[in-house]
Amino acid sequence: MGTLKQTNLAILLLIASMVITLLTSWYERPVLQYYGNMGGPQWGSEGGLPMPYLRDDWATSVNFQLGFFEDIFSPLPFLIDVTIYFVLLASLTHFMQHRKHFGSRRL
Repeated sequence: MGTLKQTNLAILLLIASMVITLLTSWYERPVLQYYGNMGGPQWGSEGGLPMPYLRDDWATSVNFQLGFFEDIFSPLPFLIDVTIYFVLLASLTHFMQHRKHFGSRRL
């Protein structure tokens, strides 16, 4: 029964870390981008924390408005962000489950 509980917790943490990663795309930061050979750099935006996984596509999208279906999506930074949030959430739940062992001794 313990492994089923751990599996359910891992699935819940994975879903929560994916939701947090998707929510970080709302944080847009301006960045200078090059697009093909169209001259100098242009201002665009990137989304995602801590690694940006969504970038403005100058050919098909509205500038400074990120969207998954019209902009450039990079899967590797997205997976790294999900992994970072998964490890943070798993560490937090481990600490919360075992907190009685950390601070129970009084001096």
